[in-house]
Amino acid sequence: MLLKLADTFNKLILLSACLGIYVVFYKFQWITNEIKFNERLWNPAWMLFGPLLHLALRSLSGPRTTSKDGLHLIPAALTTVLYAYVWFTTIFHYTWASSSFALYQNSYLVISISLITYSCLTLNKLYSAKNTLAADLLVMCAAIYIIIATLMILMYLCWNVFKIDMRIDYRFFSYFLLLSMSFLVFRYLANAPKALPAKLEDAVTPMYANSQLSTEMAERYRKMITDCFDNTNIYLKSDLSLELLSKTLDIPKHLLSQIFTVHMKLTFYKFVAQYRISYAIEQMKSSNGMLTIESLAYECGFNSKTSFNKYFKQITNLTPQEYQRTYLDPQRTP
Repeated sequence: MLLKLADTFNKLILLSACLGIYVVFYKFQWITNEIKFNERLWNPAWMLFGPLLHLALRSLSGPRTTSKDGLHLIPAALTTVLYAYVWFTTIFHYTWASSSFALYQNSYLVISISLITYSCLTLNKLYSAKNTLAADLLVMCAAIYIIIATLMILMYLCWNVFKIDMRIDYRFFSYFLLLSMSFLVFRYLANAPKALPAKLEDAVTPMYANSQLSTEMAERYRKMITDCFDNTNIYLKSDLSLELLSKTLDIPKHLLSQIFTVHMKLTFYKFVAQYRISYAIEQMKSSNGMLTIESLAYECGFNSKTSFNKYFKQITNLTPQEYQRTYLDPQRTP
């Protein structure tokens, strides 16, 4: 099996899969003809699954790792420090060792909080995303994490709150699901798509040669842009800019620029102008050419009549006056 580890996404999900296997082997004690749980401290690696899921999702959109991403690892780091402290006190049999051991063991509810939080955020982000292998994998991982978290909450309530003997040790199901996640990841990696296309889509855009924006995420962003313009009148805003659109769609500005240049093959302003001119033509027809060119230009979001005339000519091969004379009332001239 050849694992294609050319992009950050594949590396992050591979790390998650390896951690899953490590956590399972850490907890189980293999005895002749029997498998038992080893009553060790719960593994702080549990606190990494949520952040890794989040970072894998972010890697699909292309932005490089920043210092802010490190904040997601703080809970895992703090848990590791606490784990080391409790382990140390237990090994050397300090008087408070038993109480610290019990306190740490009963704090595993934080795992559920982490898994549910990151899984729900991931599912929310992927709700309107195009179905792709990478997106589907993240959805399945998030679903598995939510089920594991639910089982942990159930065990916590039964064992620590209601003192109920469940007869069945549901930890087996949790670790089985964790192994299932690892299996899904390895199956995905066996047929993982290349991180970047064999050649750039446009030879005149070498500035994007090192971009981590995947084809899948580029298509998703392209659809978000067209849906926004098709279903709203955002293009009529005279102050519409790449920065404003970036905030509206929650897409990094530099990635928006790349989508327009590389994937749509036109500039942002030309894209906006196409929608504005289409709107202008509809207004011309509905008013039977009774609107002045200047008032129509401002209504469509242009800041000047000159700019309106320029884009109208580029898109229709006619000036607004020529269009009115050709297709509308020949008696009316602005």
